[in-house]
Amino acid sequence: MKNKLVNLHKFCIKYQIYFYLGMALLLVADLVSKKVIESFLLERGGRVEVIKNFFTLSLVYNPGAFSGMLGGSLFGQIILVLLSLVCGVLMIYYFAKFYSKINNFERFGLLLAIPGTLGNLVDRVLMVFNIQEGVIDFLEFNLGFMVWNTFNLADSLLVVGIIAFAIGYLIRDHKDSKKKEKEREEFYSQKQNEDSSSENKDEKTDS
Repeated sequence: MKNKLVNLHKFCIKYQIYFYLGMALLLVADLVSKKVIESFLLERGGRVEVIKNFFTLSLVYNPGAFSGMLGGSLFGQIILVLLSLVCGVLMIYYFAKFYSKINNFERFGLLLAIPGTLGNLVDRVLMVFNIQEGVIDFLEFNLGFMVWNTFNLADSLLVVGIIAFAIGYLIRDHKDSKKKEKEREEFYSQKQNEDSSSENKDEKTDS
């Protein structure tokens, strides 16, 4: 099992380009799905129940972030564009710079989170220039005790990506902590052996 994980790690490092290709494909999938389903729903009154009392395609133009936050003014929309842009650039930079050092969970998380961030960024830029009314959301789930806020593919990628990245980061941090603790113990053990050897030499010299 350990050898398989090592081989997977080497494969991921060797074929980094496939991660970028995957990001591009997911970004295209998000943008295309929004436009296709928007057109589909506009012809059907903006709402189609797929699974009764559970899953509905519902066209919503979200002018802000989660639950419409910061979407009430042009200033708020520009802030969201800048935040999305900064987050997207930072994640791409982190992925490119530390690719060989992070683990597969973190890589997978960024593979999802980057196109998720950029997908909604495109919508927000179009909204600022009055080309689009807002971020296109269309997935709605009724869980019985609550109706989940309508979302899109980009939102799903971003949430799952962040969770996967966080798990990977915690795993790596735990391993690094154990490694440092082991190195510290080896250092003190070696120092004690050196001190003991020095004391023995001193005793022999005195005698």
